[in-house]
Amino acid sequence: MAEKQTEQSSSRLLGDSKKITKKPTKQVKIKHHHVKRYRKRHLSSLGIFIIIGVVLIMFSLQYRAQVNRALDSAEDYINSVFNRDPINQRQISSSYGFDVTYDARSFYAGGLDSASGNLFIGSELSTIRAYEQIRFSPSLYLDQSNNTSMTITYDKNTAAADYKDPALAALETLLLQKDIDSSATELQKIDSNVVVLGGQSFQKNVWQFSAKNGAFSKLKITSTVYLGTLNGKAFIIRTNNGTGSGTLYDEVVASLNFGKATTSLLITSQSGTVEKLEKNRSLLDTILFTQLASAQTSNVDSSERTTSLYSPAVVKIYNVYCMDILLSGRPYLRDVCDGGTGSGFFVSADGYIATNGHVAATSVKDIVILGAVYDAAAGRTQYLAELLDLANVSESEFSSIADDNEYIARLIDALYERLPDNLFTTTNSVSNLLVGLNEAQPNLEELLNLTKNRQEYLGQDSIKRAKLIAADYRVLDGIDGFKASDVALIKIDGSNFPVTKLGDATSLTQGGQLAILGYPGNASDNGLVESDQSRVTLTTGTVSAIKNAAGSDKVLIETDTTIGHGNSGGPAFNTSGEVIGLATYTSDGGGKGDGTFNYIRDIKDFKDLVTSKSIQLDIASETQEEWEKGITNFYNARYSKAVKNFEKVSDLYGQHPKAAEFIATSQQRIQNGEDVKDFPILLVVGGVLVVLIGAGVTSGLIYRQHRGHRAYAGHVAAGNIPPMTSKDPAQHVPYVPVGTPVQPTVVPQQTPPATTPQAQQPVPIPTPPPTQQATIVKPTNHDITPPTARVM
Repeated sequence: MAEKQTEQSSSRLLGDSKKITKKPTKQVKIKHHHVKRYRKRHLSSLGIFIIIGVVLIMFSLQYRAQVNRALDSAEDYINSVFNRDPINQRQISSSYGFDVTYDARSFYAGGLDSASGNLFIGSELSTIRAYEQIRFSPSLYLDQSNNTSMTITYDKNTAAADYKDPALAALETLLLQKDIDSSATELQKIDSNVVVLGGQSFQKNVWQFSAKNGAFSKLKITSTVYLGTLNGKAFIIRTNNGTGSGTLYDEVVASLNFGKATTSLLITSQSGTVEKLEKNRSLLDTILFTQLASAQTSNVDSSERTTSLYSPAVVKIYNVYCMDILLSGRPYLRDVCDGGTGSGFFVSADGYIATNGHVAATSVKDIVILGAVYDAAAGRTQYLAELLDLANVSESEFSSIADDNEYIARLIDALYERLPDNLFTTTNSVSNLLVGLNEAQPNLEELLNLTKNRQEYLGQDSIKRAKLIAADYRVLDGIDGFKASDVALIKIDGSNFPVTKLGDATSLTQGGQLAILGYPGNASDNGLVESDQSRVTLTTGTVSAIKNAAGSDKVLIETDTTIGHGNSGGPAFNTSGEVIGLATYTSDGGGKGDGTFNYIRDIKDFKDLVTSKSIQLDIASETQEEWEKGITNFYNARYSKAVKNFEKVSDLYGQHPKAAEFIATSQQRIQNGEDVKDFPILLVVGGVLVVLIGAGVTSGLIYRQHRGHRAYAGHVAAGNIPPMTSKDPAQHVPYVPVGTPVQPTVVPQQTPPATTPQAQQPVPIPTPPPTQQATIVKPTNHDITPPTARVM
């Protein structure tokens, strides 16, 4: 029975032992250093790795700040170089008590000084003088279908109490009849009202001229006259509006100011600066290195980037000519001289340039028909009559047409269709078609004098002579539908020119963004251009509508983007930097007060012209490729890389308008320590890995030390091991399973041994297992698992 009970007890103990050791735990050898909760070397190591991590973060933040500053600085510089407002206003002040402001790049002006009798032009007008007459006309760019001018007259010899005085009316009639044949021209007032200019009242009269008889009696020319007084003298403003009602000079008229003349001003506006988009460079991006491996330029405004990449491919075109015209081999017109400027852009690396027909084309037939039409409208009908006879055109053919515009258009169409081109020839003629490759301009006075003397302008490195390759243009077009598309292709000799990318207007949608580059009209010291340098100007806007041109299936893109005189022929870009059209027309809404409308010719018209001449455009330009790389590096403030790209551009194309400037700026910024080096991504990633691995290992050691300390404290509290010091490494400490029950010390009751004679040997007597319950010593450390009773 005792044996069975012993077996059952042993079985229970074994069963308990199995339960206890069912999940073995990791053992750790308790050492002398476990006396301490943490070890200094572990904490020091962790601190070092934390410091390294902080240094890496600080380096990244510093690099981020440097990149942000550099990007902003580079963007500001590029914006200052390329995005210049087209407005360049000047003020003319007369000591008679009035001043007027005008756009010097749209008009040229001349002022007659009553004190000296001299005529002053250009920048000479900035000095206050006794100007008694000031005349404005469009700059060298000529809108050949609408010859216009404006004259301001202070007549100190004509006294008038107010604008109703009969003397003013007589003076008005004299001005109107000065340049017309009154016997052949009908003069009719079509509108009259009172307006206020510069705080003073003026009588505004709109007059209409038309031939009294003949085929062109329905062609109307208008002129607007403002009658008023200044200091008791007559003050008259007259605008010749051509075939329109005139809005070209409205801003000049509205700028008139009356009072004590002060200092003449030169005003330059930079309101067109493109607002920079806010850059989202977060701290998280910095820590994750998502924006630091290379500086980002994705937030740069598309129009700004288009300007920086492609403005070097935009050129200024000068077209000045003089000739004597023969009709059927006999002298017809002498000293026909004219000219204009416009814009164009390279479409191939070997020198082909796109532009408008009215910028580059010079057709003798056009010149003759245009002159005859305007002479007839002024009452001089002999030239038109001769052309009609040669073309076998009679007025009776179109007598059934009631609409004036259609009537005139049909007559003009008949002249173009029935007059053979070889009827018109020239002699003693010269044409100077020039292309300015950079900001340098030809001396306009020299150019005009050479042309008048029938001499060719020889050109220079940056101003090349060009040849007209093809054009689809008719000067008197659009009166009753377009017969041509007003595009032209010219070429200069050379290679490695920068190029633009030709796109497709079919991708445009209403409201889409547009950017137009070009050279708005100029005025200068010689009255023709504002200075000896000219710069590409950016204007931006949106697509208002996409329409078919009147009388054809060709596309016109209507836009609110300003197209100034001289912008003609310039490229219009979409947001992808592709040319989708040529800036071509500005309309005043037909004189109905509907505002100004601007139109872009579809780039398809130009592509069709090129195809018709079987011309292959070489669009692979190494110059353009290197320039784009350089601009990208400059935007990213990688000036060391950018300067290499720009130097290569300069080697390939020495007349590049911006390469030298960007080389000098890049070198200066490198010297200033502004060059952003490539982010050391491998070094930083390696450092991050070292920090993470080192910190992980050190944290594991700290945790293991802490666990050993807890085990040591539990065993000391249980009395299993004596207290130690951390400086006693010689002490023997057994392996103890961490997390297993601590075997407490059990103190059994002891019976004194029986006293026997010294010689008597003890006889072993088997004893049964004790039945009494052991005394349990409970541990005080709560981290130690409560012990199981042990039977002694």
